[in-house]
Amino acid sequence: MLVSVLQRASRGFIAEPFPHADWITAVDPKFYAELSDGFPIEQFSGVLHEDNTVHRLGSERLLNDPSTKPCWCEFIEHLTSGAFWHDLIAVFGAQLRAQHPHLEQKIGRPLEEWRVCTRDNAVGDVVLEAFAVINTPVRTKSSHVKGPHIDTAAKLWTELLYMRAQDDDTPGGDLFLHRPKGNPAFDRHQIPRAMTEVATTVPYQANRFVGFVNGLEAIHSVAPRPVTSHVRRYVDLVVELPSGKAFEVPQMNPLQRIAYRLSGQRERTR
Repeated sequence: MLVSVLQRASRGFIAEPFPHADWITAVDPKFYAELSDGFPIEQFSGVLHEDNTVHRLGSERLLNDPSTKPCWCEFIEHLTSGAFWHDLIAVFGAQLRAQHPHLEQKIGRPLEEWRVCTRDNAVGDVVLEAFAVINTPVRTKSSHVKGPHIDTAAKLWTELLYMRAQDDDTPGGDLFLHRPKGNPAFDRHQIPRAMTEVATTVPYQANRFVGFVNGLEAIHSVAPRPVTSHVRRYVDLVVELPSGKAFEVPQMNPLQRIAYRLSGQRERTR
């Protein structure tokens, strides 16, 4: 299961453009094959006609749907458990403390003692939520689902486990990790593409894991895909505070924001 990825990630991190773990063959291949074959695509049937949009199924819905395969229930339960939180802290704890040194004092206990909850039962110190995610087929023209951005300021850590289908030969859909040019200023959580440069590309590849602590440096985006009938599939694991922000995001001043939006540079987040 994914715990194996955390053990592998503990061997080291890639420092540029911000610390992140990237691992191929992340999950045990036999278990991954079960997950891939049992991906809950039928639960997305009502949106598959849309043009390259993002849709997510959260842990509660997956666990309560009788069509969800047992391997997926096992996986989701693990990813939202206290045991996984302890594994996560064993590997990423030093990075979390370095990026957000005030949080333990704010919560009143060390990371290892934080109480885990989910979004649907947000009574605890930290929320663990696991999503099955798709980007629907690209119907009309080449497009991407997300331009350069950081995740919301409540998020502490993000993980993506790519689950590319065996018959998907569509180019694109990779994850771009960006480096800011100068001091970044955001429109909410988006940043103009011209204020960044792509430093690293993580290919959209079956059973590939990328994980990183969220912060001002953790700018990322998704590469465009051409017209295709294939769905882009992945698991999104979110670790976030149940309320409040982990950090402040420097914003454009009002004139900069107006100019940015009127210029047409603000990219649609689908």
